[in-house]
Amino acid sequence: MNFQKDKAKLLLFILLFYLWFYPLKATGQIVVFPIRDLTTQPPGIDLNLTRKIAQELKKRGDVVIYGNKLYSALAEKGIYATGLPGASKVALAYKLKGATMLWGAKIEENGKKHLYGIVLFATSVPDGKTYWSKVFYYQPEEHFLNLGNNLSIEQMESKIAKEVALAFPGEKTGKEIFPSGFQVEHFSIFPRYVKDGSEVNLLLKPVGELKTESITVHIDGKSVTLRRNDGAYTGIFIPYLPEGKYPVFLLENNRKIMLDELTIDNTPPKIYLTIKGLKKINGIDFANGKLLLTAGLKEPDNIMRWELTISDLKRNEIFKKFGNGAPVIAFTWNPVKSMIEQGIYKITLTVEDVAGNKAKLEKKFYYFHNIPAPEITIYKTKDNKTAIMIKAIKIPDKLKKIKVIVFSPKGYPLGESVINELPTEIIFDSNYNKLKVRLYMEDELGNKLEKDYELKVKSYQEMEEQRGWVEEF
Repeated sequence: MNFQKDKAKLLLFILLFYLWFYPLKATGQIVVFPIRDLTTQPPGIDLNLTRKIAQELKKRGDVVIYGNKLYSALAEKGIYATGLPGASKVALAYKLKGATMLWGAKIEENGKKHLYGIVLFATSVPDGKTYWSKVFYYQPEEHFLNLGNNLSIEQMESKIAKEVALAFPGEKTGKEIFPSGFQVEHFSIFPRYVKDGSEVNLLLKPVGELKTESITVHIDGKSVTLRRNDGAYTGIFIPYLPEGKYPVFLLENNRKIMLDELTIDNTPPKIYLTIKGLKKINGIDFANGKLLLTAGLKEPDNIMRWELTISDLKRNEIFKKFGNGAPVIAFTWNPVKSMIEQGIYKITLTVEDVAGNKAKLEKKFYYFHNIPAPEITIYKTKDNKTAIMIKAIKIPDKLKKIKVIVFSPKGYPLGESVINELPTEIIFDSNYNKLKVRLYMEDELGNKLEKDYELKVKSYQEMEEQRGWVEEF
């Protein structure tokens, strides 16, 4: 009897040992990284929400790696991966095969106070390809209609975790079996979000040996033949379907075995880009100070990546921000601190969803913060009058105020004149061979210039010779 008990204990120990260590080297795993919290300042991580999502995935039958076991094991190897760039490092640390990384961030949708969402991604390991993305919102739109059905934060997070478990495309450990005994070990469709007419790759691996040369998979009533290829069945499907979600399944004796879901999305993301600090004059946007840039989605969408750049017209980048997931952008940019030259610049926001649809917004502006000092010449006219000639300057807007004050060599004011435009010539009586001139200008943007000149009065003959030389040249 004791022998039987000892044998049972040994078997139980072996089983527990196997269950404890096997998940780290099993196929079909989901590695859950901490959900980043971008609603706090500074940004942090939401371990409570991460734990709830991981537990819901475990309930549906997935092998899930998360929490202290994951973080400590990675830290021991000097790996601090928190998202997409860490895929290969995670694979190396855990020797994962066919695994999926779940990662994402908590966001607050711009313009809708207290409406929070979680944007999540699925990235395959170790190739680092992100093939799924979805935004889960804390509360439905009726929250804004005050219908009295608001949930607590805990209830909302539990609700979101359940929704994630229903939607997340990670592989399950349970196998579907046909009446004939055919059993599916692994099925993948990549990408799962595509534009109409884009190529989709399918792979189905059955349990055991391949008994046929091909197998048929169905998508919305259309059949796709997968051919035998190195221990699995592979094939390509090019959908010509309206936008929507389409089930992918096997069919035997009129019984459907659901494998996955294909989403056709032909609509570019709806995005916005606002720039505060620009002034518009004569149809041209100007910047002469700090700019506040905000950008994001007008409507929820499954976003892969976004990029915001500021560049000159030669496409030289002055500034760049980019990221994965829905853009939630709000920052101040100071062109003066960036030490850029005056000229025309372009702000570009590009957003791409998981199906490959791209949306792009551009805003051009003229950065101008100095009025150039014009060239001034003082000379005698044929009638022995004194003339002050002020040449034109190149600026993008109009001068709204030009004032000229003339002083004697010792600084006594001789008179002043207000003029409307450049170039101009001011003629007056004076017997001085040298004069001081103070020029004050202001443009419609509020830029100002005040400059003092001390110039010799050229003779009429000097001016004629100078003009003749220029004409002859």
